[in-house]
Amino acid sequence: MRNNDYFLLIADFLLNKGLTFNPDNIYIEEVNLEQLIKIVARDGFPKRFTHWTWGRNELFFEKTIRSGTQNFAEIALWSDPYVIYLSRLLPPTFKKVVLAHALTHIDFFENNLHFKRIKSMAKNVIDRFATHKIKVDEMIERYGIERVENFLDRALSIRNLIDPNSLYKKEPKVVQQDTQDIVPAKLPVPRPYLDPYINPPPSQIIKNKSADDILKFPKNPVRDILLFLIKYAPLEDWEAMILTIIRDEEYYFVPIKMTNILNEGWAAYWHSIAMTNLLDWKEIIDYCEIDSRVVVKPNPYWLGRELFRNIEENWN
Repeated sequence: MRNNDYFLLIADFLLNKGLTFNPDNIYIEEVNLEQLIKIVARDGFPKRFTHWTWGRNELFFEKTIRSGTQNFAEIALWSDPYVIYLSRLLPPTFKKVVLAHALTHIDFFENNLHFKRIKSMAKNVIDRFATHKIKVDEMIERYGIERVENFLDRALSIRNLIDPNSLYKKEPKVVQQDTQDIVPAKLPVPRPYLDPYINPPPSQIIKNKSADDILKFPKNPVRDILLFLIKYAPLEDWEAMILTIIRDEEYYFVPIKMTNILNEGWAAYWHSIAMTNLLDWKEIIDYCEIDSRVVVKPNPYWLGRELFRNIEENWN
């Protein structure tokens, strides 16, 4: 698919316009509609950890497609290398629009600071998510689907309780300070022989802790509740592993959620420019019909494109 005439034509046009992406680092896979629905239902991944929500999403998307209220043509995945899943049922004009749109998403991934600063998160992300599925499947086999799924339900209900800004913060320097050994006060005992049990000798770890360390945890307030639970909650190892998996995946989606309107607007802006320059007069009418169905007020495509058009009109 990388050698497809549509792909080369559109990629050359966008690169000549100043967009930046490496065509050799892009993998395009044509899939049927059923496969595309499964991928979209899993937020762009062919494999994710086992959970009933993906099946629910599939049923919802199938109903919206049958009713004509929604359609899926492609999904561009932030990964390294980049992956574009493209519906093989698309007519030629629609395929050109979708390729231009997807390639512009990749330009956005390459240049927007939200993605650029944490580019390492996209490395081998498809394999990483597939590994998460393997781990959860092993837990289901060992502990039972009901037990694992119940915990997943609870964990997914708080998956947004992370600290998105932590991805872009520099770690503060840790300053070592000498602290006086703190020994907890002894509790009163009714009988002397109980003293070693009620007031055991303080361990060396406790001796070397400061008063603040003993009185509270963590030492400073944190916004990443999932990490707090992983570190301090009385969880079994497999439960902590599930929280770690959910936390890892949620941080991957942070820049995608934070830039949704600009990302879709940038893609819609450039697919409009590309199509009006590359299509012949016979295809323009088809393109206008496609664009009018996709870029509808006030969805992210329309809002984002209007923002960029406003910038162009007012500040060139």
